[in-house]
Amino acid sequence: MSEVENGGSKILSYELEIYNNTLSEWTSIVGGEGNFSLANSFTHFKGITKGKTYMFRYRAWNINGPGPWSDIAYIKAA
Repeated sequence: MSEVENGGSKILSYELEIYNNTLSEWTSIVGGEGNFSLANSFTHFKGITKGKTYMFRYRAWNINGPGPWSDIAYIKAA
């Protein structure tokens, strides 16, 4: 990411969310405000069912706050 794209500030955190169909809302599972993380890989098992497709999105945070959310990724649990 260029300095123009991040406001010239270093990345403080990456945030990953999963869409919770039961609650009809996005739930942060790593990173984000108050829970900063620079992890570039993450494994999530809680509430995952084999064969079901899940929606995920991510964004980066810096001193200026959060960036825009990524496009939604659809991942089928193996």
